[in-house]
Amino acid sequence: MRISIAALLALALAPGARGAVFIHDETLHGDLSDDYLMPALFSPGAGSSTLKGTVVDGDRDLFTLVVAAGLRLDSLRVLSYTTDSENPENLSYMMSQPGALLSSPPSNDFADPIGYVGFGAWAVGRNVLRTITAGPPYDYAATLGPGSYAFWINETGPTSGYEFQFNVTAVPEASALLGILLSAPICFRRRRDC
Repeated sequence: MRISIAALLALALAPGARGAVFIHDETLHGDLSDDYLMPALFSPGAGSSTLKGTVVDGDRDLFTLVVAAGLRLDSLRVLSYTTDSENPENLSYMMSQPGALLSSPPSNDFADPIGYVGFGAWAVGRNVLRTITAGPPYDYAATLGPGSYAFWINETGPTSGYEFQFNVTAVPEASALLGILLSAPICFRRRRDC
């Protein structure tokens, strides 16, 4: 039975839908998709999920990250980076656009706005989400809320390995926040009375 990406996204974004923390290692679970019309699909739950893979010139790792209602992506950390390049400054690239799919096939002359980061040894241990979102199409978003986000990882030269950590947190529902805000004056009043 074949399920469309639209149906999977609808299920993942439905109110009350919560994914599970995921660990995807290409050496154990298979290579990520090279087809921008059928990217790998991940819907992480609250917590830390990891993605580990390898890219070489001409290889693309394409996936869609679906952040369910009530969750947000707070950070995207580079856990490790390796390369067989003799140049220790070698960079690989991660790009992203809002939406389930990239707006066009990945290529060197990609025309639409896309957030990106050139990551390498310098990025290990760092949160690169703010770099990816520092401009169009994300317009300086500090976190990514509910929705789908297309990602593209590639290398323009030597074989490089990467490991990313996606940190997702639950966002309090508006009714819970309202209850906290409404109870705050009562707490202050009680303290003054004591």
